[in-house]
Amino acid sequence: MSLVLGGLGVRVALAAIPHSCDLVPQVEVARIVGNAVDVTRNPPFERDGVKGSSCAYYQSNRAGNSAVITVTTSSSGAQQARMKSYGEALVKGGGTAEPDTVAGLPALFTASKGGTVQMFVVKGDVLLGAGVHMPKDGKAAERDHSRALAAAALGGL
Repeated sequence: MSLVLGGLGVRVALAAIPHSCDLVPQVEVARIVGNAVDVTRNPPFERDGVKGSSCAYYQSNRAGNSAVITVTTSSSGAQQARMKSYGEALVKGGGTAEPDTVAGLPALFTASKGGTVQMFVVKGDVLLGAGVHMPKDGKAAERDHSRALAAAALGGL
């Protein structure tokens, strides 16, 4: 696979990345989330030169804690810019975006105005997002668990 840069005919090879559901074993996601989870494997997608996948984890009755892992790939510079612009858009819309660190890498912890959280981190040409929703435990716990899930997912890349 390749990406044509700026119409210049320059091709940059993109490494194949695993599906987001394959990065962390389900039992490990359940441990991090704090309850048993079922997996929803969303089909891979491609938009505007970006390829990716997402995976959602919920209790079968959707009453407990839940999680999501997303991975996208393009050029590494583009991923850093995408992470930054996504955070800026969330802030503009009333959410938050705060610097963090995952496994020694710079990260961005985001929360939408509606409360959906996700930790983003770039590794090579991959932008990884991991979020854990814990309605009874609050944002600080969600941040810690999202960081743990992101670190576990990085290990699968």
